[in-house]
Amino acid sequence: RVSWFFSQFRTLLEIVGREIPEICVMINGSVTKNERTIRIEKFQAGESRIALVTLGCGSTGLNLTRANHVVLLDPWWNSATEAQAMDRVYRIGQRRDVFVYRLIAESTIEAKIVELQQRKEAIAKGTVTSLTREEIMAANTLRKLFES
Repeated sequence: RVSWFFSQFRTLLEIVGREIPEICVMINGSVTKNERTIRIEKFQAGESRIALVTLGCGSTGLNLTRANHVVLLDPWWNSATEAQAMDRVYRIGQRRDVFVYRLIAESTIEAKIVELQQRKEAIAKGTVTSLTREEIMAANTLRKLFES
């Protein structure tokens, strides 16, 4: 399988990369634009099967049709950023089915982030007109968790 793994955490991608250095390329904010281009070209040419990419570097401006598997290792606050990352693989020229995997464990902060994403999307679509007091309190509690 040829896959792109996305995370917002460079450290997580580095840990994964240490386990499979011979088959992966790393693309993150510390990689120069020129080196990033070289790594993507090598990936597209078949020199590696896995790309480990931070969401900030790989969510826009790339055409990565050699891969057809996308793994989102952790959720981003804005689901549109995740959608852009998935779209790097699902592009014009993609001839295979694209499979997307989101790794979310129950009862974790990641699961709460996904719930908030879904809530924001429902509000944006106009399907939810008001938040309950409990929902507002839960969102404020989560926000405070990250502020401290």
